[in-house]
Amino acid sequence: ALAAAAALFQMVEDHFADRENGGYIEALARDFSPLEDMSLSAHDINADKTMNSHLHLMEAYANLYRVWPDPSLKQALLHLIDLTCTRIMAPDGHLQLYFRKDWSVLPGAVSYGHDIETSWLLLESAFATHDLDVVSRVRPYALSLGRAGNEGLMPDGSMRYELLTDGTFDDSRQWWVQAETVVGNLWLWKYHGDTAAADRALAAWAYIRDRLVDRNRGEWFWAIHPD
Repeated sequence: ALAAAAALFQMVEDHFADRENGGYIEALARDFSPLEDMSLSAHDINADKTMNSHLHLMEAYANLYRVWPDPSLKQALLHLIDLTCTRIMAPDGHLQLYFRKDWSVLPGAVSYGHDIETSWLLLESAFATHDLDVVSRVRPYALSLGRAGNEGLMPDGSMRYELLTDGTFDDSRQWWVQAETVVGNLWLWKYHGDTAAADRALAAWAYIRDRLVDRNRGEWFWAIHPD
């Protein structure tokens, strides 16, 4: 398994890394040739680079580094951490979602769930480097992301989905957004000294327990309406 993970890391670095502009290309064809349409779902736009792919590549590299402390892997992980702080995160603390190859920003929604998710994954990735300077530098960015994500919190403890580009809200309660609200606020409480965040995490969990869990058939509903 470790050998396979290391080989996947090398494949990503060989084919997807953008050596000129930094970061990673969103998608390639089976033979690693360019694609005209790189959108991964109907919800995504056709963009050369996306926040979400960089976020989860950072998560994967951080977890791999825990068991395979390879110097080239560490440099790639540090690069992803830096990109999250300097390219993907906007000055207002929210994440920008879509980019051209040169990192110019394409229009996209504000995704509160991704903000709160990245707030803890970014700090967790910094912890994985075992570098106190990296952790110290990342901590304020993680805090800003957490605060930005919590702008989507609703009075019932849940978090709305997105602020759309036309200024309206998607007020659906997506299952994964509620889960990230619990984890992100627990991290704000534990690692940033935000005592009120523990209550926010508990309120979000109560919403999940009372509203999202399907008591009749098991599992969670994918999403529910505000009512």
